[in-house]
Amino acid sequence: MAAVSRDGGRTWSVSANLTETGHAGNPPPGQSQSERDITVAERVTYENGRGYLHLEYELDLNACDCIPPTEGCTNNPIIYQRVPVDSIPALPLVDWTFPILHADSTGMPGRVHPLTAEDHHQIPTPGLFTLYQNDPNPFNPTTTIRFDLSRSAAVTLKVFNLLGEEVATLHDHAPLNAGVHTVTFDGSQLASGVYVVQLTVNDMRTEQKMVLIR
Repeated sequence: MAAVSRDGGRTWSVSANLTETGHAGNPPPGQSQSERDITVAERVTYENGRGYLHLEYELDLNACDCIPPTEGCTNNPIIYQRVPVDSIPALPLVDWTFPILHADSTGMPGRVHPLTAEDHHQIPTPGLFTLYQNDPNPFNPTTTIRFDLSRSAAVTLKVFNLLGEEVATLHDHAPLNAGVHTVTFDGSQLASGVYVVQLTVNDMRTEQKMVLIR
């Protein structure tokens, strides 16, 4: 199981099953689907701009206590997976009010690259609000728009075409509580093209471009 964050660790997705294993009840010998001796690479590697998570595990088919090949033991396969980070679903998010424990290894022995002041500056710091890039983008015909509020506020969320014409109103000065908010936008009635989602909070405004491909 793995979760992903798209905003520097402020929010996390619900964990997804990367190995598609698991079983119910008490399966007969040779048909169990359990991982054991799981190893995950410390770092994500990149190839052609795409990040990959590396993991390896024994697929225990018979609840065996030893790693194959060993005489008299079930021949459990050793599985290696290279998982594209962008294939891990970013939504739904874990409830932002749920307490989460974070551990920081700064200054601990064995850490290769201690955090620097520059690293901290790269982590988004929430202001009154933050509007994130829609996901997926490009999209057809629906996409999820996500924004954060650091405190309760009246919110207006609209979509415009490049001529400045309003094509959708998703929130019209609606009062919302502090926290993480998601809205699904349906562009099935619109033509392909670039659109602008605009978030207004207490007379402050920010925008993101979205691409609809039909």
